[in-house]
Amino acid sequence: AAAPVVQSYASLYGTTPTLMKPGYITALLGSTQLLSALCTKYFNTFDADSNGVLELDEVTRLAQELYESLEAPPADASLIRESLSEWISSQGGDSLTLPQFAEWFEA
Repeated sequence: AAAPVVQSYASLYGTTPTLMKPGYITALLGSTQLLSALCTKYFNTFDADSNGVLELDEVTRLAQELYESLEAPPADASLIRESLSEWISSQGGDSLTLPQFAEWFEA
């Protein structure tokens, strides 16, 4: 059976996360243009209500998908949510704009 993160992603987007290969990850880290394009793609994909910001639930789902696409060990959703909640609060709000998301994504 698929991991719960994959099932959740699949039910939302009709597909499973695409695994990122090491060479692609290296290219991302070496290219601000490529990283910016990926941030925009993820932001738009996970902005479920298309309101121009990512709320905590949307960012949590996105972070879970990133763990899966990087083939990282499954992370506890509550720990992801707690960490993201603290980071979002430190930005002075309860959601992330695209520039704030890009800053978090690159961190």
